Amino acid sequence: MITFAAAHSDTSYRWVATLSTQPMGGITPRNVPHTAPMSVAVSNDTASRGLVRLDGGYGFSTCGHDGAAVSAVTERFDDVANTHTGRTAATTARYQLAGYSLGGYGFSSCGNTGVASGATERFD
Repeated sequence: MITFAAAHSDTSYRWVATLSTQPMGGITPRNVPHTAPMSVAVSNDTASRGLVRLDGGYGFSTCGHDGAAVSAVTERFDDVANTHTGRTAATTARYQLAGYSLGGYGFSSCGNTGVASGATERFD
């Protein structure tokens, strides 16, 4: 979601978003050579907000708490096949962590292992 600095008069506006990827970045494109770009679609949401959709990648989830124990499980989600595939487990099992993306890599930071954790991990 992109929030514009100044709202348009209505939702009849046009805008463009592009995605630049390096040949060997941290994204996992699907059904295309690794150097091919992922597709980007944009749409108007409100007069002050536009939506961006990236197609061709995967989602990731890592860590958590099942009510009894802290988990280090990391999985890749394929929205086309509707499947989760196990990946290398996180080094530090924790919950209440922050997840974000920078430079094409996924990151998890901080969280709770029973005490506050300052761990940061990068996922490809």
